[in-house]
Amino acid sequence: MMTNAVATIIQATSPLFGTGAGVAVQALNGPSVGWWTGVSFSSNNPVYQIASFVGTTSGTWTYNLPQAFQNALVSGTSYYIVARSTDVAGNTEFGPAAGNIPGSVGTIVTYNVTAPTATIVVPSTATAGIEVLNTTSGTVTGKVTVSSVAIAIQDQFDGSWMKLPGFNFALFQSTPNFIPVTNLTGNSWTFNAGGGLNGQFKTDHKYNFVARATDAAGAIQSTFT
Repeated sequence: MMTNAVATIIQATSPLFGTGAGVAVQALNGPSVGWWTGVSFSSNNPVYQIASFVGTTSGTWTYNLPQAFQNALVSGTSYYIVARSTDVAGNTEFGPAAGNIPGSVGTIVTYNVTAPTATIVVPSTATAGIEVLNTTSGTVTGKVTVSSVAIAIQDQFDGSWMKLPGFNFALFQSTPNFIPVTNLTGNSWTFNAGGGLNGQFKTDHKYNFVARATDAAGAIQSTFT
């Protein structure tokens, strides 16, 4: 799971005559690795923070993340979230040490607020002119997995953007009209306009190419080079 915004954790739980729940969060990578102590991600064992619990034999707990916790989150870092219930007799679901957490308990999320970047490699800005361009291509980078790349191509002669269907230059607007690329594999993408890219260009016209990436957390590139 990946997320680009976090302020509250909500989860259903089913303790035996439960009276409460606690939640602990561990940073698995990044500049600081460890369990959240209330101040930093530095503990070797979970430090369970008291969550708000509504229910009796079952219910829902909610934990509003303190501002200090939110400020400590690092984009691109994966976090392990563990909840532990307590019953009316004071019995906890499992012990306090990290080694007491059952393997099936908890969830891992990747926090990300850094947008990915798609870069155009072909055609190169250093190219003086092109006689044939059957495919445009480039690369992508991101803190988390890039889920999609789109491209917009504008004819500078009249300002029109390539559009679907047909991949023809017939859309007039002030913002780029992005079209999904043909293929995205790993950190590389290609676009061939259904196999007819070269046929859409006109002799002695200049064209603007803009590529935009979106990652699995929903962060969308907004800065272009």
